[in-house]
Amino acid sequence: MLPTAARGRRPSLWVADVVARKTMRQTPRTAAAERGYYRVDSTDAQHLDEEAVEAVLARQEAEAAPVLRRFLNAPRTGGAIPHEIQTFVALLAARSPWLRRFYEQGLNAHLVANGEAMLTEHGDVAVGIVGSSGVRTCVHLSEALPLLRDGAARAVFLQNQALDVMWDQARYFAREHFPQLHWQALVARGPLFVTSDRPVTWQVPGLDYGAVDSPGALRVDGAEVTVPLSARVALFGVRGDADEGDVHVDVINERTAAMAERFIFAPSQPMLVRALALRRRHEPDLRAARAQVDPKTPLP
Repeated sequence: MLPTAARGRRPSLWVADVVARKTMRQTPRTAAAERGYYRVDSTDAQHLDEEAVEAVLARQEAEAAPVLRRFLNAPRTGGAIPHEIQTFVALLAARSPWLRRFYEQGLNAHLVANGEAMLTEHGDVAVGIVGSSGVRTCVHLSEALPLLRDGAARAVFLQNQALDVMWDQARYFAREHFPQLHWQALVARGPLFVTSDRPVTWQVPGLDYGAVDSPGALRVDGAEVTVPLSARVALFGVRGDADEGDVHVDVINERTAAMAERFIFAPSQPMLVRALALRRRHEPDLRAARAQVDPKTPLP
């Protein structure tokens, strides 16, 4: 949503890969594209058709496109946002790598703690794991448990599980959380907004970054949600009494950059450099918070 282009040139983005610690200039179509995102290798389980999955997601986004375009041309300054945009934002939040990582950490902890009981109750069911090779594989629970306990692998969702969690969480965001927020549109007059592979972030004022990773934090009065929609327009939502005061672009960009899983996207190189500087302020807090959930999960 942030591409810029000089006359006669293709739109482009500046991208930071915070895991590989490099920056690059790419077109919006190629930026951070990942093949095999839903794939889990298995000899006996059917694979999802990734193109079919993306087609369903594209239809959801297409429904919101006309409403979103009108909103970006004339942003509302307060109150409710259109239902179509709430649904679009819910999908943005639910399909992010962050959400899958968050729930897979919970799945991993559950299997380590309750795997033996599950074997007795449900039998040797199929589970997904990923090891040092990075390949997601479908194996039997009895084979997975020793690897999970030793930290040689961690649990991951199978294809249908990943999609079920994504859709369920998107519906919950749209029905339960977002209608409870007081929204305002923020328009950048100088510095522009950046975005990331986790464009929808939330924070409870007074708590460290990363301490409120769970979507359940959105039930807390005062929880704040930030969503950059374009380089010039972002949404800022507050649960409970809302302060109509100004929210600076740097506040939105700081949260967007700090909460990114791997990629940060900016409309210009100076804005990307600024976003990375804002992120560095919170890296110790984020690492500590994530390590408390699962110390064996690699951190950006």
